Amino acid sequence: MTDRSTPAQAYHGGPATFAFSEAYRKAAEKQIAKYPPGKQASAVKALLDLAMRQMEEETGARWLPRAAMDHVAAVLGMPPIRVYEVASFYSMFKTRPVGRYHLQVCTTTPAGCAGRTPCSPPAGAPQAACQTGPSARTGCSRSRRWSASAPA
Repeated sequence: MTDRSTPAQAYHGGPATFAFSEAYRKAAEKQIAKYPPGKQASAVKALLDLAMRQMEEETGARWLPRAAMDHVAAVLGMPPIRVYEVASFYSMFKTRPVGRYHLQVCTTTPAGCAGRTPCSPPAGAPQAACQTGPSARTGCSRSRRWSASAPA
């Protein structure tokens, strides 16, 4: 059984409510204003990023709880499922807290053909079960994700 939380199945421990702070609300309005009337939903990625940044300021963890995605949907006047789809499609959006260090490993065929190289976590990060890394020559976009909390 996997421990993957999806937007439709909220991560346990997330806040029950979320609302943009005054500063983030103004930033959200600025992003929405970039789009013509009727196309404001196109600002969904920008607003999800703002919500993640606010969560990082408030909790120290950069992720998107379901309450934040629901708030973005309400601000943009779109069904929540469309926001969940965006959040779960793009790997830059985390729907549950991740560790302090986050390493992604390329798993695409071009990387394998180009020769995989050993990888290591960022300086100061705890060691991980990571044996292969992305090839700089392939420009890969699909990856496995690994994260671990720093030692206390």
